[in-house]
Amino acid sequence: MIHDIHEKKSGIVVNKVPEIVFSDNIHLKLDTHQLPTVNLVLRSYDVLQSGGEYLFAFEKSERPVAQSLREIAPKIAQLYPG
Repeated sequence: MIHDIHEKKSGIVVNKVPEIVFSDNIHLKLDTHQLPTVNLVLRSYDVLQSGGEYLFAFEKSERPVAQSLREIAPKIAQLYPG
């Protein structure tokens, strides 16, 4: 799923995707320059409201944005095995 480009493995993470894209099955057309989309991360006002005072994904692990990060993590780990 993650491609080599310029001798480095690469993929696209789309951040701050509006919730309507997920709820209404809207088709997004993204120019990813032929790189795979690793995941879409929902726009989260909760993260903004936290003000960086804590690690949001750990403190609010039940939130959808935290779930997206958990899905992304193993894909990124493939970039740096071992």
